[in-house]
Amino acid sequence: ITDDGESRLNWSNKWPMFLQAAMLVRDSDAYTEEFDTAMRAMTVTGLNYSTAYKQTENRAMWGVVLNLASGAFLGDRAVFDKALFRWSDLMATCIAGNVPVSEIDRGSNSLYYCNFYLNAATQAAEIARFSGEWLYDWTGPDGSTFRETWQKVAYWTAHPEAFPYWQPTGTPRIQAHVDPLHALWPTDDSQLLIDTYTTTQDYFGFRQGILAYRGRPLFG
Repeated sequence: ITDDGESRLNWSNKWPMFLQAAMLVRDSDAYTEEFDTAMRAMTVTGLNYSTAYKQTENRAMWGVVLNLASGAFLGDRAVFDKALFRWSDLMATCIAGNVPVSEIDRGSNSLYYCNFYLNAATQAAEIARFSGEWLYDWTGPDGSTFRETWQKVAYWTAHPEAFPYWQPTGTPRIQAHVDPLHALWPTDDSQLLIDTYTTTQDYFGFRQGILAYRGRPLFG
């Protein structure tokens, strides 16, 4: 890992997949004490590279994903709770009027980055949900909600010609958040995304979401 923004971002959105996989096989005989020790050491070291408190916008939210996954894996409630606070703080500062305003000033990639931000916010919310914390009822200081933000971005993604800030380049690629958010708050627009694309187009992890959420409700 190098000490630069891109490396921090890559670590933040890749290592949580390994943590989730490790937690799934903890009861296996193949999950040895030596392996657990190595995973814990790497996780503690990797926390120093988290973007959660070092950067802003989607990079910071990906850092929250890493911190939540790390806190859950390590059983470190202090790390976990600090990341929960940072999630709420970022949602309040990055979303206004149900728009990810932190991401719209990116030219023709703006709509992609609106989805990229929600991708991280949703993966963080899912880690929290499996640890007993429900974040989907978030409401911001100006009345913005997670639900309405998602529905607005889903509409734009299904109808990119309606995106009012920049004309997107190409067809927006579906990302990992679409399946769980569609499972929770289905709309015609999100159904169009489900019917048109597959999560295999998303190379930022969480491809298992297509199996875990598609056609199933999401409960607290």
